[in-house]
Amino acid sequence: TIRHFPKYDKQDWHEVSEYIHNHILVSTGQYPKLEDTPLRTKIFDKIEREDYTIEKVYFESYPGFFCTGNLYRPIGKNSPFPAIASPHGHWARGRLENTELGSIPSRCINFAKQGYVVFSYDMVGYNDSGKQIEHRHNVGTQGEIWGISLMGLQLQNGIRTIDFLQELPDVDSDRIGCTGASGGGTQTFMLMAIDQRIQVAAPVNMISDHMQGGCLCENSPNLRIDFSNMEIGAMMAPRPLLLVSATGDWTKNTPDVEYPAILSIYQHFEAAEKVHQVQIDADHNYNQASREAVYEWFGKWFLDKSDPVELKEELSEIESDEDLLVFHHRSIPYHALNMDQLTESLIQSAKFGIESRKPTNASELKSYQEEMGKGLYHALAL
Repeated sequence: TIRHFPKYDKQDWHEVSEYIHNHILVSTGQYPKLEDTPLRTKIFDKIEREDYTIEKVYFESYPGFFCTGNLYRPIGKNSPFPAIASPHGHWARGRLENTELGSIPSRCINFAKQGYVVFSYDMVGYNDSGKQIEHRHNVGTQGEIWGISLMGLQLQNGIRTIDFLQELPDVDSDRIGCTGASGGGTQTFMLMAIDQRIQVAAPVNMISDHMQGGCLCENSPNLRIDFSNMEIGAMMAPRPLLLVSATGDWTKNTPDVEYPAILSIYQHFEAAEKVHQVQIDADHNYNQASREAVYEWFGKWFLDKSDPVELKEELSEIESDEDLLVFHHRSIPYHALNMDQLTESLIQSAKFGIESRKPTNASELKSYQEEMGKGLYHALAL
């Protein structure tokens, strides 16, 4: 079904965007907010190349739930550096994918060469994460009632990825971006919609008026009621946003449909120059042409570079799987939870969060009613 983008005026959008922000939080189990827990980050097995390094990383998004990936850093440039969160999509080999249609290592290496710190992390159930959770796992009715979903887990990984990047001493915490294609594009626009710390974004080949995501990890209960990915994409306004589309997939109409819709919101902020679109004549991809368009966009806003020649992709040696996989030579921590255990742990945390908010006196009652009432309003999709 095609979703027609309403003609929001400035006041309409102010109210709608606040609604969408809260609705995403409730639909993905981020409301009411749980207490942040220590990341307990482990960084190890550094590979040193001429102008960049690669390290293995894992940290705990939730206690016992690990976000896993590779950290790419520049050598020979002055820190602090801008940083990029790099979620992958449903490529067969996840963040290890290295084909003509999409190479996650190539984009991370080239970003590092240009002067960024990049964290390339697993979708839930891919590569190292697959040792803990299966992708496309159905959490069941009990999990859904408590706001638990694969999309919610991946959004949590994205949020904690920003926490992780901001803790690094060589990262400029005010210059953090995000880009990914396909399912990684969904992760990008979901994260940028709810987290203002994302300053520049490029969701690739995903925002569509008629295709909203084909996997459990791109959907959560009640999420897209009365709005679509176009509105979620427009939540980036007025921060810089690049829409990359392809002639061979569901983003073929982006120049004429999705881009003008999102541009109309940027115009309310007098920020039309901060949204741009590029269409690549190819099938569904994050190929070299798409990547170079993204390098130019990030270079413009983070590096103050306007010459595309400076940001062309360079060929680089891709490391072996064994040198990139976090748990290839290392056992997963003993306290790692499987999906059933994680679901139960999150339910107990949610119950505790609700109980801890219950008012103990009359002065606390109003704020409790407002906070919990807002959550109930969205949970019931009123």
